[in-house]
Amino acid sequence: MASITFPHAIEKLGGPNYAKWAYEMESVLRYEGLWAVTQNNDPQPDAATLGDGATNYDLYKAVQAWREREDKALAIIKFNTDYTLSHHFPEKATAAEAWTALAKAYRVPGVIKALALF
Repeated sequence: MASITFPHAIEKLGGPNYAKWAYEMESVLRYEGLWAVTQNNDPQPDAATLGDGATNYDLYKAVQAWREREDKALAIIKFNTDYTLSHHFPEKATAAEAWTALAKAYRVPGVIKALALF
């Protein structure tokens, strides 16, 4: 099987490196135009969001474009997370669910993080 070369070189999330990984991953997702997907700020389009005059084809194309963004964001997160941490992803996780699950599992609260620096 051919290997996939990822264009953004960051260290995979292994757990303890979460702060650095999250900082770099946010930069990658922003660069790719996908950060909003991970923050639930890019909902799946529907007829109401497209407005009056939108055709079924317009809705189809908008949903397909959204699915591509969602799939790409989730793939980038997964490609950059060690396989041993895959248990944090629900079976059919969205990019936002994956981002939130990893943050919940590995983000260090501010006070503890500040104390760790000393």
